[in-house]
Amino acid sequence: MISRKLLSEKTFFHSSTGLLIDPTEEEIDSEDESDSLWKIPHINERLEEDHDVHSTDIRFMKLWNQWTLSRYPNIYSELLTPQLCVLFAQEKREEISQDPEIHTSFLMSL
Repeated sequence: MISRKLLSEKTFFHSSTGLLIDPTEEEIDSEDESDSLWKIPHINERLEEDHDVHSTDIRFMKLWNQWTLSRYPNIYSELLTPQLCVLFAQEKREEISQDPEIHTSFLMSL
């Protein structure tokens, strides 16, 4: 076991932000930090810049990205995609079914 004295002499940084960990945060695990909502505007901006993608597909991608990042910000594996598609369809059922173009984009993405 590492002694508290040794730990108090070390400087620690959050792994995702690189910011110094304040001594009062010593019990907080930075790996659990979930601050990926800042990505949404940047991703949306990049989608808007892509002129080879139909506007309906862009709307669908924005809906998917926002939903995914707000609920599951640390997804790194495509293995979860089928399960996430089912959850997305369940939670966004009304929004998908009310817009035929979004519905088509959703089906085409499967």
